[in-house]
Amino acid sequence: MLKATSRSSVIYDHRGDVLSEYTISPSDNITTFVKKQDVTDLLKYCHLKREYVPIDRKSNFRPIAEIPNIIYYRAVREGWAKDSNAWKKWYSDPDNKYFRTSNMRG
Repeated sequence: MLKATSRSSVIYDHRGDVLSEYTISPSDNITTFVKKQDVTDLLKYCHLKREYVPIDRKSNFRPIAEIPNIIYYRAVREGWAKDSNAWKKWYSDPDNKYFRTSNMRG
């Protein structure tokens, strides 16, 4: 069992833009795992694709949005990763509009 005398945080994985760390609280000896992702480059990519890449409107397969890894991990953890209606709700949310790769609606 990990035991800490002061609050400590340890990075145990860092791949590309996803950072995984754990923090141990000494008062109650609780370990918290956190994943963070820097989406700056992904947002730039989505903007460029949305503004400058032509879309075949007749295609049955049109990419609508880029999903950050951290959101996918949350979807798997919460059980809605394979729910197309939940994804539609996610990318239709105005807070997630910058992850869209086209101005079309799904």
